[in-house]
Amino acid sequence: MKITTIFILMTSLFLACGNATKEKKELVEGTTAELSSEPKIESQNDRGITKAYEIINYLKTKDYKKVRASFFNPVAKKVPEELLKKYVDKASELIAEFGIPEKEKVLSQVSSGQINEPEITKERNIEFLIYAFPMPPARKNEPPLRMITISFLPSFGFDKMIMLNVLDNSNVKEVKPDFEKLDKFDFKQSDFKRIKIYHTGGSQKSGKDGELSEKISDLKKTVQESLNITIELMSKSKIEKTEIANDITRYKGNPETISLHLIPYEKLMVMPNEIDRPYFMITQILENENGIVEKEKDYIIVRQFKQLNSSYLYYLKKSENMELYNQLKSMENYAR
Repeated sequence: MKITTIFILMTSLFLACGNATKEKKELVEGTTAELSSEPKIESQNDRGITKAYEIINYLKTKDYKKVRASFFNPVAKKVPEELLKKYVDKASELIAEFGIPEKEKVLSQVSSGQINEPEITKERNIEFLIYAFPMPPARKNEPPLRMITISFLPSFGFDKMIMLNVLDNSNVKEVKPDFEKLDKFDFKQSDFKRIKIYHTGGSQKSGKDGELSEKISDLKKTVQESLNITIELMSKSKIEKTEIANDITRYKGNPETISLHLIPYEKLMVMPNEIDRPYFMITQILENENGIVEKEKDYIIVRQFKQLNSSYLYYLKKSENMELYNQLKSMENYAR
């Protein structure tokens, strides 16, 4: 998959987020990121967000000199002019198309890592604070399709950034998943160890989102029975069409949705090299945002994946699977 990911870094700068979560690693490395849309910017870091907005405005106006001057000096000295121009132009292009996100839409991540560069620090482990400007802002629990990130080393203050990242994931090439495509769903509950249920209220039920995440062995009897029925109904369903997907499903508006994740691992965090069986995520739209018609509304969509950027999508017609639709809809009661 081709991802246009732009880093301005010293050649020898190595960012290894050994103590970070998978979400934090992915944000830094420029792959799919599962980020909270709730800002985590603490009052003592107000200088950071203020400086980040200042840099965003330099990018908007293509002020190459001020962007360069915004880097920590050892980094600024080693950024080639041609490379700087290329990256500033790309950021400016995104800002011109999508505007500058409001403060409450800016995402932040704190990540532990290492810098193998004595000119910056001799400390082996150091904390990075990363501000991500989504282009445009995504729905809750969705990674932005495009974003500009600006990173600081809080221990050095917020007068200079250490890293600039411009990510555009909108024109990725199709990558065929490395697991077998299904003709039908013949799995059973024992194939999975954990479930997650997400309910997003959308614009119709703003603030009424919910989530359940538990080992199947710890589920209440009523939830286990509901899960058994759902899996049985899926085994009887007919797959209408199949697609390869290299991104999450992105809606035009903000619909109300319900998602059931079937996870073949007990632990919450599974490293990529440990994933040998695919996950399944069953999603359906419950209500469209007023005035916005989503093409996915007529389908129950099953995503099979090891990583979200290489998935099979299976479409089940809602009209032919109303019992399954109603069963999934009832799971909203468990996501509180």
